[in-house]
Amino acid sequence: MMPYILITTASLLWVVATQFYAKIGRAIPIYRFNFYKTCIAFTLFLTGALLSGKVWVKPEVLPYLIFSGLVGYALADLFIFYGFAKIGPARTLMITSFEPSLIALFTYIFFAQSITLGKMSGIFMVILCLYFLALEKKKSKEVFHKDDLKLLLWIFLGMNLEALGTTFSKQAFNLDPELTSTTANVYRLLPAFILLPLVNRYYKCSLSIKDLSFNLKRNIIFSSTIGTWLALLIYLKAIALPDHPAVIAALGSLSPFYASIYEHFKEKSLPNRYFFAALLCMLMGIFLIVFSH
Repeated sequence: MMPYILITTASLLWVVATQFYAKIGRAIPIYRFNFYKTCIAFTLFLTGALLSGKVWVKPEVLPYLIFSGLVGYALADLFIFYGFAKIGPARTLMITSFEPSLIALFTYIFFAQSITLGKMSGIFMVILCLYFLALEKKKSKEVFHKDDLKLLLWIFLGMNLEALGTTFSKQAFNLDPELTSTTANVYRLLPAFILLPLVNRYYKCSLSIKDLSFNLKRNIIFSSTIGTWLALLIYLKAIALPDHPAVIAALGSLSPFYASIYEHFKEKSLPNRYFFAALLCMLMGIFLIVFSH
């Protein structure tokens, strides 16, 4: 049960953080924000690794972590967070809900690790849950429009890269069971320090914080701490435990459902029939994932 508790906690943290991501992405270029949150998370991960005395990793594990960080963090975030800023967190998270299926596919292709039919059925129910959630928002500002097609393609590419990164992260933990989430994330974030400054320079984005307001600085620090450092720390802890990474990612993709509950509470609105259909699918999906073999 521990992996499921951890990933649910990470999902709830993401829900809170994404409410800030969209606002920040409209205030400053997303490339600039990605650099800031990488600096904050990397500093916290490195501090944790130094304090624990576990800074170094086995040579055979390093390529998996570097590749995972390059595609699953540095590159994927550029596309996915661009979506957060342009079409909002709800629609972006709905697109990325298909990530668990891709992880199952990549894990089988690259490492010949299969998943049981019962758990795959649970993943399908989670996807169906998010489909009904999309129908619930059909008449709201969160609906998809044909003008969003280019953005959706960028987000879809980011989702594929993130799935690939998760797959290779899992393999790193398979090769070294003593590898900790904190140490793994130190190396996963390294490629972003090379790539993001170059991207910001290409787009002529300043990396100085002098022009940022106090509220914006506070939002960047808070969202980066809970949404990048803490959520990523807990997420990789869940991935490291003996369960299929697609299962962990499926439970993690329920963030839009939790966000929808928050929106109904905030707006004091009653959910419609699609919400209850989503709720039923979610409960069935979690049951199949947790209890099937």
